[in-house]
Amino acid sequence: MDVTRFDPQWDLPEEDFVADVDKQFQKFADEGFCIPTTIQIDPQHPEVIHYYQQTIIHCEKCDARCCLKPITGGKAKGIIKIDKNDLFKIRQRYSKVILKKLKPLLIDIGTGRGFVPPCPYCIDNRCEIYDARPYVCRIYPFGVGRGLTVDGSEFNVIIVDPDCPQAVEYCKNAYLKQYKNYKKS
Repeated sequence: MDVTRFDPQWDLPEEDFVADVDKQFQKFADEGFCIPTTIQIDPQHPEVIHYYQQTIIHCEKCDARCCLKPITGGKAKGIIKIDKNDLFKIRQRYSKVILKKLKPLLIDIGTGRGFVPPCPYCIDNRCEIYDARPYVCRIYPFGVGRGLTVDGSEFNVIIVDPDCPQAVEYCKNAYLKQYKNYKKS
C-alpha cells in the first residue's frame, strides 16, 4: 500500500477539527487512497486486523460495495486479490464447479492473481462463498499500509477503504477521541 500522510490539525476548535478530518478523508477518497487509522500495527502480526473487522464492521447493514465495485488504493487498485490458499479453501469447502465462475476472470497482478469486481460470488448483496471467502475479503475494509509521521519516518498502520461508511465513521470517532485526549493533556 502506498505511503499515506494524514495531518490532523490538533490545535483547531473541535468543530473545525471535525470539519478538517472530513475534508482530508474526502481528499483521500477523491484521490483513490485508503484512510489511515490511529492504529499502528506490527506487520508480523496482521491478525489484529481480524479483531477490528469483527468488532467494528457489521456487514449485514451493508450494500456490498466491497464486492460490487473496485477497491480504493494500493498498487492493485480496483483488483480483488486472491491467492492459491484462497482458491484451495473455496475448492475444499465448495466444489470445483463453483470455481468455474472465477477462473475466467483471474488476471495476473504482479504479486499474485486477482479479479476486477463485481465479484461473481456476490448474489443479492450476499457472498455465496462467505465461509471460504478470500483473505482480502475477510479483512475488508481494513488493510495494512505505510504511514508517514510529521518528521518523515514511516510506520505500518491499519488503513480503511473510504467507500465503507462504517469504517470511515469508526476512523472519524477514533480521531475525535484522540483529539479530545490531546486537548486534555
